[in-house]
Amino acid sequence: MDSSKNDLKQGKQPTKLVGAEEQHDYQPKTLGDKEKNGRFAYLPIFPVQIVGKNEYLLLANVPVTCLTSNEIARRENGAYTSDALMLMNMYEYGDIFSLSEEDVEKLATHLKIGKSIITFNADRLRCISCTLFALHESFRRNILFKKDVALKEPTLNSKQMAIALEFYLQIDVDLFYMKTCSFRGALHRSDLEGLFCSKDEPQANYSMIPCQNPFCTCCHPVNNEKKTQPWPVVNFASSSMHQFINGYTTYLNCPATCNTTNIIYTMTCPCGQYDYVDSTAETLADAMAYHRKHGNRIIHETLTGSSIFPYMTHNSFEFERKITRKMRLYQHSARCPIALRLFLDCNPNYWCFIPLLVDEAGAENKAYVQERTPCSTSSNEAAAAATTTTTNVEVNVVLDMVHRMHGNRKVASCLQQVPLAPAKYVFSYDQREQQRLFFEQFLASDVDQRPYSVVDLYHVAIIAVLPDNCSIILRYLIETLFIIHGETKLNMICPIGGDPQQHYGYPYSLVWCKNLNRPYMIPGTSIQTDNNI
Repeated sequence: MDSSKNDLKQGKQPTKLVGAEEQHDYQPKTLGDKEKNGRFAYLPIFPVQIVGKNEYLLLANVPVTCLTSNEIARRENGAYTSDALMLMNMYEYGDIFSLSEEDVEKLATHLKIGKSIITFNADRLRCISCTLFALHESFRRNILFKKDVALKEPTLNSKQMAIALEFYLQIDVDLFYMKTCSFRGALHRSDLEGLFCSKDEPQANYSMIPCQNPFCTCCHPVNNEKKTQPWPVVNFASSSMHQFINGYTTYLNCPATCNTTNIIYTMTCPCGQYDYVDSTAETLADAMAYHRKHGNRIIHETLTGSSIFPYMTHNSFEFERKITRKMRLYQHSARCPIALRLFLDCNPNYWCFIPLLVDEAGAENKAYVQERTPCSTSSNEAAAAATTTTTNVEVNVVLDMVHRMHGNRKVASCLQQVPLAPAKYVFSYDQREQQRLFFEQFLASDVDQRPYSVVDLYHVAIIAVLPDNCSIILRYLIETLFIIHGETKLNMICPIGGDPQQHYGYPYSLVWCKNLNRPYMIPGTSIQTDNNI
């Protein structure tokens, strides 16, 4: 035992020896430099008296075959160093965000680890919880404009804290694998295995099973057949495991179905560059319906500049509209060429709001003028009108178009609200005409009729199932830990970078229409657009 303790107290050994040992240690695949990556502060570690010095990750989900002899010794004896035992004896049982002595004993037995690892990381998680709940309160207050109604009791009792800690200890550096899960139909992987992986690699044990209900939007995505390339919104075949864009991997901890409640889920844009984590006390289908509703509405409003219900001034609608327009998730899908193409496949009448390159618009304008040149005009005159930018014929055609645009005051008001195109892009004459027709039909339709068909804009997957009786703050806590380790660019809460826009940048390209090309030939010209986006 004494020799093990000496191995573990790296701080008392020569600096050169420490460096020689560390260079062979397990190298995380997703963390990089721990000094530069804020994720390290949110990972479980072995007990250490001075935080920030000689900290070693638990590496609970790394097979023993991938560890060095020092790391194996630390795994076997790290709970029994003098520092670890001293800190365990100082633990304050029953305090805020703390465990009872009974729950420490139960959790240590269940996870097959020393109690000092439990108490030390319970203290670490308590500090993390306070930080994360402060972020959630700020988000609710400044973004959602809500009082902290959902956080009336911003503490976790001992039982809830034990659940949170069991999750936390197994949200490892590179992957989440809750091999000790024993609720909602989950079975312990092995009676001999506890918190630490043995020789066996993490493996998929559970998946999401389709319910086969013909009306289930998880099993049968809305308007999926209208997409140019249909794809499953929920991929049941690969539901056992999910990989975030940064490479962090999660294994589903419980059996799940379309009707499973109290879940953590992720949404990944088909562009493959952005993802998002959320949670719900309801089902995945309920969450999808919410995001589908707002995602499609915000695409409409972003493209047209008009509210879906232009004359609705009800406070609750305007309040919800104001909040959702701030969300990076919806800002991205409203400006991502891949997500927009999904929307446009189902709603081709919105192509008139996708601006064209100046040269392409010029070619389309010539065709537009030619089609409207009086029949009495000779062929030579028609050719001149098509190649001259400021002829009387073109001026008359444009004036006639403008007159039609201003013939209806409400339509004219809507047309003025259409957002300006990015630099080097414009709307063609024909697009302006189509916009006028769009708004005429839109304003003439029933007040509760949407001008578009909705479609799912993201791949969706359940990444964790929570106990039936979990509180909302427990759900917030686990959700935010996944936001941290998945480094999701579309969440509004960014614990490792403060402001998400400063840390990750804008959630879309400012020249959003650059690679969004129409799938048809421009009338009257030989220019054909590219189908690839």
